[in-house]
Amino acid sequence: MQGSKGEGESFREYFRRARHDPGVRREIMRSAGVSRSVTGWLAAAFAAMTIFLTLEGGLRGGGWISTQSIAYAIMFVLCMMIYAKFGERIAALRAMDDREDTES
Repeated sequence: MQGSKGEGESFREYFRRARHDPGVRREIMRSAGVSRSVTGWLAAAFAAMTIFLTLEGGLRGGGWISTQSIAYAIMFVLCMMIYAKFGERIAALRAMDDREDTES
């Protein structure tokens, strides 16, 4: 059975298949783990840029808040939301593995 999502297959069907096929489940978990890691690092970078720009602007005598620092803060929040979503997906897939182990 193929592990990747088919061209006409919906995500709901793909996850339904993952419920019954450990290979598909492992592939989704690997992909979600990499995506979660990347978004976590991006969130950290946006947080650092926000803090740096805020401190730089404030200490130079300009405004503490700038349009650019607000944009970085919004990107930080979006990255954290995506990070949390991938975490939920990984937890759901691990729960499927746990349920399968207890049934054996």
